[in-house]
Amino acid sequence: MKYIFQSISDQGAYRDNNEDAIRFAPVEQANLAWMVIADGMGGHLAGEVASQILVDTVETEMARLVNQNTPYQWDKKQWCNWISNTLQIANHSIYREAQQNASQKGMGTTAVLLVTDGEQAYIGWVGDSRAYLYRFEDQQPTLTQLTRDHTMIQALLDKGAISEKEARQSNQKKHVIQGSRCVQSSPG
Repeated sequence: MKYIFQSISDQGAYRDNNEDAIRFAPVEQANLAWMVIADGMGGHLAGEVASQILVDTVETEMARLVNQNTPYQWDKKQWCNWISNTLQIANHSIYREAQQNASQKGMGTTAVLLVTDGEQAYIGWVGDSRAYLYRFEDQQPTLTQLTRDHTMIQALLDKGAISEKEARQSNQKKHVIQGSRCVQSSPG
């Protein structure tokens, strides 16, 4: 399967710096490709450092996996475990770095990590960064959201405690990260 990776990042109107980090690469010998997007948590210290640590960790862990000649064409459970473990390794690295440097205390990032293995795509994410599937159906472009935000607002929506309208109008702190998830998607 042929994949086209493109990225664009914008710091937005409220920040002095861009806290995003994006990295991707094909792994041709294994018929794999991967992409990670990290968005430093605005309003916290050193979000750009946390984002960079996350993408560096993913790249290192993928290189380790490839160098081990691990069997490819893993199933969903194996890829989701790898994605979850990789995000946890990154989280521990970010936490350790924040503990060692007072100017980085409390830093964090959201993330989406995609691995394609043959005809399947596996997506893990933390926070409110999103993954979408873009494709053409009946010669019309369609965009389908594949992830759900890990925020307090989304949790309240899921429980039926608030309506969509109330969620849009809420001024509650939305960026309460509650965990990570992994899904499988067929790109075709």
